Amino acid sequence: MSSHYPPPPPPPRDWEPYFPEPEPEPGPESGPGPEPPAEPLRDGLGTAALVLGLLALLTFWTVAGGAVLGLSALVLGLAGRRRDRRHGMPGSGTALAGTVLGFLGLAGAVLVLSAATVAVESGEFGALRQCLRDAGDGAAVERCVADFGEGLWP
Repeated sequence: MSSHYPPPPPPPRDWEPYFPEPEPEPGPESGPGPEPPAEPLRDGLGTAALVLGLLALLTFWTVAGGAVLGLSALVLGLAGRRRDRRHGMPGSGTALAGTVLGFLGLAGAVLVLSAATVAVESGEFGALRQCLRDAGDGAAVERCVADFGEGLWP
């Protein structure tokens, strides 16, 4: 015996789908619809300046981080402000904040570098170097370090 069934009959000709397609709404047929609004300019330069400025402020004590990131934030922030003015956009707070934070990070790095240069060029570091060269054992090295510490913080 065969287990094949005959195929189902085709649907009737007046059959409609359960969810019919909606009828299009009548509208004016004189020309295309309204133009979509122009996409606003994004503030990518300002955002990048803000992020780099925050990083510069957090890493100013590493000099390289503060100087490189601060200078980058300063440049990007100024470029973002210039672009805003050129396109007639209202002032962007992120570009201004990035510029200020970048400047503060750069200034902090310059101050740390200046303080380190003054400290290294002082006579105390020269005396420490000479003492360490003349030290023969661990106890002498410890005395050199202790004398250096007393010379820095009387």
